[in-house]
Amino acid sequence: MLDLNSIQLKDITVKGEYDVHVDDSIVSDIAIIGIGVNLPGADTVEEFWHNLRTGFDGVRDIPTSRKKDVDNYFACLGKESKAIRYGQAAYLEDIDKFDYNFFKISPKEASLLDPNQRLFLQVAWSAIEDSGYGGKKLEGSNTGVYLGFGSDSDYKKIIHEVDPESLQLSMPGNVRPIIASRISYITDLKGPSMIVDTTCSSSLVAVHLACQALRNGECDMAIAGGVQIHLLPVRDFEVGIESSTSRTRAFDDSSDGTGTGEGVIAIMLKPLTKAIEDRDNIYSVIKSTAVNQDGNSPGITAPNAEAQEELIVDAWNKAGIHPETISYIEAHGTGTKLGDPIEVEGIQRAFQRYTDRKQFCAIGSVKSNIGHLDNTSGIVGLLKAVISLKYKELFPTLHFKRPNRKINFESSPLYVNDQLKKWEVGNDKRRCGVSSFGLSGTNCHVIMEEAPEQVTSAPVPRNEIFLISAKTETSINKLVRRFISYLHVHKEINIADLCYTLSTGRGHYNYRLAIIAKSTEDLLEKLNLIERNGLNTEYGSTMQYNEFSLQHVANKEQTLLAHEQIINYLATERQETRILQEVATLYVQGADIEWESLYRREKRYRLHLPAYSFVKNRCWLDIQPRKNISTVENKLDRFYTSTWEIKDLQKVVEKKPIVSLLINDGHGVGTIIAEKLRKDGETVIKVEAGETFKKINEEAYIIAGDINDYNLLIKDIDWTKVTRVIHICSLSGNEYEDTLDNLEQGLERGVYSLFYLIKALTAQQISNGINIKIVTTYAVQVSNERTEIRPERSALFGLGKVIGWENKTLHVNCIDIDDKTDLDNVINEFRAQDKEYKVAYRNNKRYVERLISKNFPSSSQAGFKLQTDGVYIITGGAGGIGLEIATFLAAKEKITLALLNRSPLPKGSISPTGDRDRQLAQFTAMKNIEQMGAKLEYIQADITDEEQLKTAIALLKNRYGKINGVVHAAGIAEGDLLRNLSLHTFKKVMAPKVQGTWLLNKYLHEEDLQFFVLFSSAITLIGGLGSGPYTAANAFMDAFPSYRGSKIGKTMVINWPSWQKTSLADNSSIVDEKKELFSMLSPEDAVKAFYNAIQSDSAQMFIGNLNVNSDVFELGDFLPFRLSPKVREEIVTGNVNTQDMVPTGNQLQVKLKGKSSAYTYVEKQIAKAWRQVLGYEELDVNDNFFDIGGDSIMITRVHSIIDKEFPNKATIADLFSYPTVAKLSEHISKDDYTSSSQPKVSNNVRSNISALFERVSQEEITIEQAITLYRAIGVKHG
Repeated sequence: MLDLNSIQLKDITVKGEYDVHVDDSIVSDIAIIGIGVNLPGADTVEEFWHNLRTGFDGVRDIPTSRKKDVDNYFACLGKESKAIRYGQAAYLEDIDKFDYNFFKISPKEASLLDPNQRLFLQVAWSAIEDSGYGGKKLEGSNTGVYLGFGSDSDYKKIIHEVDPESLQLSMPGNVRPIIASRISYITDLKGPSMIVDTTCSSSLVAVHLACQALRNGECDMAIAGGVQIHLLPVRDFEVGIESSTSRTRAFDDSSDGTGTGEGVIAIMLKPLTKAIEDRDNIYSVIKSTAVNQDGNSPGITAPNAEAQEELIVDAWNKAGIHPETISYIEAHGTGTKLGDPIEVEGIQRAFQRYTDRKQFCAIGSVKSNIGHLDNTSGIVGLLKAVISLKYKELFPTLHFKRPNRKINFESSPLYVNDQLKKWEVGNDKRRCGVSSFGLSGTNCHVIMEEAPEQVTSAPVPRNEIFLISAKTETSINKLVRRFISYLHVHKEINIADLCYTLSTGRGHYNYRLAIIAKSTEDLLEKLNLIERNGLNTEYGSTMQYNEFSLQHVANKEQTLLAHEQIINYLATERQETRILQEVATLYVQGADIEWESLYRREKRYRLHLPAYSFVKNRCWLDIQPRKNISTVENKLDRFYTSTWEIKDLQKVVEKKPIVSLLINDGHGVGTIIAEKLRKDGETVIKVEAGETFKKINEEAYIIAGDINDYNLLIKDIDWTKVTRVIHICSLSGNEYEDTLDNLEQGLERGVYSLFYLIKALTAQQISNGINIKIVTTYAVQVSNERTEIRPERSALFGLGKVIGWENKTLHVNCIDIDDKTDLDNVINEFRAQDKEYKVAYRNNKRYVERLISKNFPSSSQAGFKLQTDGVYIITGGAGGIGLEIATFLAAKEKITLALLNRSPLPKGSISPTGDRDRQLAQFTAMKNIEQMGAKLEYIQADITDEEQLKTAIALLKNRYGKINGVVHAAGIAEGDLLRNLSLHTFKKVMAPKVQGTWLLNKYLHEEDLQFFVLFSSAITLIGGLGSGPYTAANAFMDAFPSYRGSKIGKTMVINWPSWQKTSLADNSSIVDEKKELFSMLSPEDAVKAFYNAIQSDSAQMFIGNLNVNSDVFELGDFLPFRLSPKVREEIVTGNVNTQDMVPTGNQLQVKLKGKSSAYTYVEKQIAKAWRQVLGYEELDVNDNFFDIGGDSIMITRVHSIIDKEFPNKATIADLFSYPTVAKLSEHISKDDYTSSSQPKVSNNVRSNISALFERVSQEEITIEQAITLYRAIGVKHG
């Protein structure tokens, strides 16, 4: 940088110099010196002023472009656009636009930034520039940032749902506090940075905290602001305070609620004394701020007039002013029946402490223009007050026709200002108050005063240098047009102040324009000439424009010459225009000049000037409709179910002298199996049940069956020898007394003991592979034999599917037998090469399970109709899925529904905690059900507690006569890796689906039910990390219809995939669809399928469309379930048919520049990786990764992509050392990659290809499957 501070100016005459006098009474006052705005219909303070004067009503339908994005999002989730209800609001237009290049953020990262963060960043920058402290002026300064923010939607959740692979990259851009911190990071601010969330009062409380910090010296300057965007402006439910017209009719008798809106505001604050000293341009003055809390009011969300009165009086006392000098109050003014009268009462009571005057103070609400901006509403009201003070006008409150009859304005100090008028105050200073009251009960009031008069000396007639610059040609052209408009309106400004503000208070970038002008008229004429003819026209030495590379640095000779010429110019008392022209030439060529030194001994004022013109690049997620990428068929016209087919065992491994650990059943079968294995030369360590742990010898143990004894057992065994564990604890016969105690004993012998075993094995960190064989009797219904199924044993099969996911050294197979099974068949299964996860033997015939597809019935079951007498029970009925089912059934018939839930239904007001949205949705859904004509019962009962359930059912039968049907939707989807789980948590997750199901059956088995439906999960097909007890519990449910149906009758289980967001959103956990077997179901499709299901004859249904692009299917025979040939064909076909799929990283194309010769293969592949992570469609091979928006998180992702393409050729450290495409390509190519050819194919790639050909030749897979697997291997070299 060319620093002129060393120039000796003691002999240079300075004209226009004067002193500054500061009034001691204003030492605690805070000046507003800069404002940035993005509001409906207004991007500048002057545009908002115009809107306020003309009675602008910003409420409208959602803009078409934004509606398209929301429609695409819901289409991605499978929700039809016709089912979406959009509300009217004061919407912003371009929440998807952002100038990522200006802030050195990559396009990819920008698309993952929370839009709240993007928009606040630009508005905060505009406020900084408006204050005259742009460019590098604030770098390292003690400037704080205080932001009111409390988003109603989570952009991070949308990313999770539509682009889960970008989760890691999206993290910094979606951490809420970083919204405030990002501007501090970019401009190197050292003061405090925080977000404030007190609901509606957030942004005004943020102003309060900023003022406090300035007064106590925590910071020297501060940015305060608010941001409010409705990412998904869908009317799912109503809170009860919404306006019927979507407009806020504050203080009007017809008011019935508040409208809503969006906006972003930032203000620059500085102690008034310092602002005057620094000759800042002051909008207005904050005299005082006050904050308090409602405390104990009629309801936690209800306002409190007494608290508001005390707040206002406190603010007046702090300001040291007489209340009669307050002639306007910008009210909270929400237009609600409760809020407006209470607010006016609070203000009246405050005034009545000091005066009896009537109707001397105007009152208004900006919410009548642009709605209630929630957490940003307070600072919008403050902005309106600032503009009123600046322009000495009071603006009309819209939609005010007749005063609210609950407010007696005639005997009040207040009147509603409903027209534009001059703000006359006589000889007094204009003062006003601004109120903002939070739903949380936190209230804030600010006292404001008009800015002190700022008098400057007469302008000196001489040439000045006018400078504007930008990072793109588009932006600098827009700036030219903005200054033309500005100068047409502000012809009277001092051109020296104008040029001083631009040269010292703005950034200087690589597109630069310098104009030598002697007056604003001269400057306007030259700007008009440029606007007509373009920037690149030759205009001579008084108008110069140039564009240069970002890497450009002015050479030493130019710098020395500039230094000399500026000294000469100052020495001639700024009379030599030729010298100024030479300085301008140096500037447009890229010189980094310290402009402050040029004005060091002049007293110049900063002006509010047009801020930087950001390029509007679209930055949004690329959301693809789900129908194109994840379903076999779009129409949900079929379901899947399990069937058993006979398949003989083909291959058995020869007998080997291996060691087995056998956990015995205590009924003799285990002893027979052990003897047979020993006879074949195997070693068997047999474990029997007993009272306490005891080692009999090396091949015999006794254990009590708890976790401690399993730990002792596993620790004592030499696991270098054992290769098989046989769990044979669930082999007792099927004749037993059907009691809850016996169910518990069955679980203890079965699934709990397996849980103990796995925890103990995992704790030992056994590295060699262990085959776990689970043997049961009558766990599943296989054929049409009439036998009693034991569903608690089926839970073992569910848990077994989780074990392999959590520990790769443990491999599980399950064998279910009957009383007639030859035990030699069981031993053959131990030695089978067949990879079947689960087999069953009935009458010595071997059965395997297959997933098949079936069509739903084409028409409703004849005679099926919901009954209007009696009652239908839904357990977990107040959950998201339960309420969806209840709503659907209520729409069918005016029935009676009983919702059974563990939790009580909240009474009175809505909780202000994190459950608030959930409770609102519950109330709304229940209200809708009753409005349909259905009767609703809410019963608090824990279905795992026998007495509670028994009482609830008795109550319903007594009240309604009979139970018509049951939907068992209760469950707990909690979990962790088995090694981390306690038995308590394991049982807690199991209980609703196991004991709850059993108890429901016990107390309803004599009822003539239309249906008894259990809600299970599709997770029972495959299991998954951390899902042990949940998968086991659902597997119990899967077997229960066979158990109940053999005794009572119609029972069915529905295995649901993940649902999309329900009205309650309690089940909208993040789902990575690439790992899901089924596509997510929309609630609309799910409830229709449910209704078809209860009319069918099927005992089990997996409802949903298979996600044919799931990574899971690439596991093939290693999956713990098998597909029928027909379904398998669908998967293969679905994977090959990829014409509608989103391009993969390797298919992405990128345009390269930066060298004259041809680009190498390695350069192209690196550039593709950069594009995949950074998002640029065009790259210079010499661009530094970190200069164009890359960071350490992104470089890790780039490395993972490059390492797949060029294994072990570059470390992460190398990517830091070689941060350009060209340098990294050279590094990677130095060994076995030539500069222009394809890379060599490694031996392991050849072996993979050979293996695929071998599998095709053996007819193990088809050609199409081989192609799919070939792609999955990662071979991308052509």
